[in-house]
This record gives sequence, C-alpha cells and structure tokens, in this order.
Amino acid sequence: MILGIIYAFVTFCKDLKYTNFNFPDVSITIKDILIIAILSLIWSALAGVGGIFLQSTDWLGHSSKFYSLATSKWPLCFSNNNSPVIYYFGFYLAPALLTKYTNTSLLGFFIWIWTYLGFFIVSCYLYLLLRKKTIHFIFFTFIGGISTFLVWIGWQFNLFNSLLHDKINLYVMTIFEQSCWAPNQLIPVLIVSSILLITIQNRLSPSLLILPLATMIFWTVFPTLILIIIIAYYCIKEKYYLDLNHIKTVASKAIIPFITTIIPILIYYSSSQGGTVKGFIYQFGIPKVFTNYSFLIIDVICMQFLAHLLIKDANNKKWVAFINILILIAGLYRIGLYNDFFTRTAIVFKFFQIIPFFLDFEYLIENLKKHKIVYLVIIIFLIQPTFLLIPKLKTNIFTETDIRKIKFEKNLPFDEILRIYHSQIELKQYSCKPNSIYEHYLSP
Repeated sequence: MILGIIYAFVTFCKDLKYTNFNFPDVSITIKDILIIAILSLIWSALAGVGGIFLQSTDWLGHSSKFYSLATSKWPLCFSNNNSPVIYYFGFYLAPALLTKYTNTSLLGFFIWIWTYLGFFIVSCYLYLLLRKKTIHFIFFTFIGGISTFLVWIGWQFNLFNSLLHDKINLYVMTIFEQSCWAPNQLIPVLIVSSILLITIQNRLSPSLLILPLATMIFWTVFPTLILIIIIAYYCIKEKYYLDLNHIKTVASKAIIPFITTIIPILIYYSSSQGGTVKGFIYQFGIPKVFTNYSFLIIDVICMQFLAHLLIKDANNKKWVAFINILILIAGLYRIGLYNDFFTRTAIVFKFFQIIPFFLDFEYLIENLKKHKIVYLVIIIFLIQPTFLLIPKLKTNIFTETDIRKIKFEKNLPFDEILRIYHSQIELKQYSCKPNSIYEHYLSP
C-alpha cells in the first residue's frame, strides 16, 4: 500500500513538472500568507477545534477516535468483542501517532495543530481560487440554500416538524456548517475538489488526480465516489475516450495505485458487519421524506435559476446543472443512521454548486443590479448560516466559565461512546465481520 502511494506521488510530481497552469495570479505574498493564517485560525476556532467556541456533538466521536488510537494497540479493536474496528481513520492517525510517542496529555494540542494545518491548506486553495478576495472567501463558506433555510425555519419555529424526518438530512449544508460537524471529511474533500477544479479549468490530464484520490479514500468514502463520477463526466465532456494513447497512459499510471492502495482499502471497508440503515428514501416514511425531498427540489431549482441569471460562461452553467442533477439523484437513496451518504457528499455538491458564481464576479454584480429580486434570495441563503454563529458567540471560553458547556470532547474509548450515545446499529456497522478477508489476511 505504501509502495502504491509512493509510486502515485512520483508519477504526480513528474506530471506536475510538465503541466502549465493558467491562473491570473498564483503568487503568494507574505501579506497573503498572514491573511490565510488568520482566516484559517478564525474558521477552525469557530468550527469547534480546540474547544474555544461551542463544539458540535460530533466532537464526542472525533475525540473518542483520537483517544482510542492514541492509547490502544493498532489495529484498533472494540473491547467488548475484540473485533477490529472498520472506519476511515485517515484524519485521526497523525495526532494519535505523535501522542503514542510523546505524552497523552499532549493529544489535545496535536489535534489542534493537525486540524488547523488542514484548515490552512484548504484556505490556501480557496483563497487562490477566489482570486484572493477575503469577502468572497467568507461568502463562499457561509452561503446556504433554500432547503437549508426551510429546514432550519421548520425546526426553530415548530412550523412543520411533524412533516420533517429528523434523520434523513436531505439538505445541502453550508461549507461552514460541514466544518463544525465533520472536519475529518471536509478537509480532504475540499483539497481534492480544489485540485479537480484546477484540472477542469486548465483542461489538464485526469492522471493528475490519481494521487489525490488514492490518498483521499483513507479519509472518506462517499465523497470519493462522487468525485470519481465528476471526473468521469469531465473525461466524457473533454472526449478523452477518443484518445486511445491518452487512455493507455492514464491507465498505466493508475493501475499500480489502484491494485496496491484502493483495492485493499475497499476490502477493509467491505469487511464491516454492515447493519447500517439503507434504502430508497420512500421506505422511511411518507409524507415526511416527501417534505424533505420537496425542499431539496426547490433548492436545486433556485440554484439553477440563479446560475442562469448570474453566471456568464455557458460551460459553468452546465457544470451547475450537472451538480444539481447529481444532488437530486443522491437524495433518493439513504445510507447511514443519519444519512451519511448524502450529508457528506453534500460537501462536494456545495463546492461545485457555489464556486462557479465567483469565477466571474464582475458579471454577477452587474446582473444583480438588473435583477434586484435576487438580493432577497441571497439574503435568505445567508440567514441560516449566520444564525449558526449566534450560539458560538454566546458560548465560548470568553463568556462561559463552565468548560463542559463548550466542549463535547471526552477521553473515552470509541466503542464506549457508541454504546452511550448511539444505537447498537453503528456499533455493529463499525465491527469487523468474523472470518472476513481483513481479519484473516490484513489485520495483524
């Protein structure tokens, strides 16, 4: 597996050497680095990293995985049945490994440094893609959608709670909201999505994406699958399938990483006992699911309407349309107790749905003046994510003396957290199947 990653890295470096990028300005000054450092520091803190501002309850899970990996033998096993744990641990390995060779008391510090570094890299990509405009950066992370707004209104004011499914999660979260719940997946997804966007903008060879995808699958599964679909669409759109020599070149570069890296990882994931909630959404109750999906349809229609009015480039409009179609298709099937499939692939969807609006911002501003009704839609898009900040500004280390009201991090084993706060479904889902290939041949 390590050899496959090394091979993919060497191939990536060789391809990069002979690649020409067409960016207006890719130079980074000291001032830019300071701006990126401050933006990523504020972003990571507001997302809950370090427990400075109110954390989401998902930090119970994040902290337990860090703690278990830092204090237990690898591969990690559940204590109740001695079963190896099947989970995408990519995000958690570095801080846990550093803690193993230093001191357990330093775990929190390593988590903060590691996660901040991830936010810094993401911010570098976004800052450059958004033409070094800080205000664009802020809008990009906070812009939501009609579905997000309607669901939020529903829960806040008890308007139609009886018609909403509380676990189906069929709305496309903002980038900021995703960072509060799942920085472990947001960071790699945004990095690889940025690389893919650069590839698309410059019409580069898809071979540049082999290394990012081979490493990303360690960190997250469902977004990787969606990115592969987007890459396939890009290849078809650019008619790479007509160039047999190019197909042979890409295949020859991909075959070793695929065999040595992706196949073992897929075997690892498939060794899970399963038992997760899954099925087409109509199986989980009508009219509740119908209401959630209706909001999603309204969201997609609004985004496509805005793309028609505010995006100049016809190619970018087609990309938004393609992403909107993917959103509607992905929303039809549920995987996971809290629909992790849609919730996390929504990071990819939001990135490619929103960023085309910023690629020709002057045209967008010009057309906003012509269609003033659009201002109302944008304000609605920003209301819910803005209100997400209110509890964080109210509950933080500067306003609250009881740290337990701010931090959800607990130094407890992963399986204990699952038993206390979740159902047996997830405990079974993350357990290894007896006599599986992973247990027999890959797990020491």
